[in-house]
Amino acid sequence: MKNKRFEVLAVGNSFSEDALAHLHNIAAALGKKDILIANLYIGGCSLATHYINAQNNNKDYEFQIWKDGNKQPLQKYSILDGLVYSDWDYISLQQVSTLSGQADTYDYDILRYLVSYFKQYTINPDVKIVWQATWAYQGNSNHEAFNNYDNNQMTMYNSINAAVKECINNNHNFELIIHNTTAIQNARTSYLGDGLTRDGFHLSLKEGRLIAALMYYKTLTGADISQLPDRLKGYLDLDNYFYRMAVESVENAYNNPYQITKSKFIQNPERY
Repeated sequence: MKNKRFEVLAVGNSFSEDALAHLHNIAAALGKKDILIANLYIGGCSLATHYINAQNNNKDYEFQIWKDGNKQPLQKYSILDGLVYSDWDYISLQQVSTLSGQADTYDYDILRYLVSYFKQYTINPDVKIVWQATWAYQGNSNHEAFNNYDNNQMTMYNSINAAVKECINNNHNFELIIHNTTAIQNARTSYLGDGLTRDGFHLSLKEGRLIAALMYYKTLTGADISQLPDRLKGYLDLDNYFYRMAVESVENAYNNPYQITKSKFIQNPERY
């Protein structure tokens, strides 16, 4: 049964909430049985704040749990509370989106401390610590931090990739990188265009979140995801054409994580 088990904890913020929202249902559709997905959430939380909270055992997090696909939020959790809640298979970490393309904010000592803290207190001695590389903002985003990237999506995309390459790619503390930077950017070359967010930076509740969750699943399991369009038929009222595009975008990001691969799904399915 071990290969059927799938337990994931994110120490993150609203971008990890976006990426995990549909992960339970994807895992179930692709054959996992013992599934638990959770997110230690503080909106806009940076690596530096996670570091302070771990050091002081601050109970500042909303602990979001997905069981049977439905989110259950629990209040006043610390990172330690989340770590000992279950014997997680994977724990993911990320930088806040506003700083995600600034390598000097990926402090090595903070990263090493947090990974060491996770491993010290997690119940599972074989837990894998992984990194989520988050996505660039929508091209017309009005987020004030977009100024850090000259209000240019490609500048932000390239900056995130550069920071991850420099600070995470060869960092032995992390076993895997979830390349949602590129998975989302790949999908933006499809018929959907740049409409994968709901406010210019958070992912759209259906399409954007589904692609990010699928990138999580593909990266963590390495599994064949080609059956997803048939397994999730009708889920979220999304059609087979979208799911095929999502699989394509994720597979291309998995195989070529630092470069954009243009989608073959460029025709609007409502017109063809």
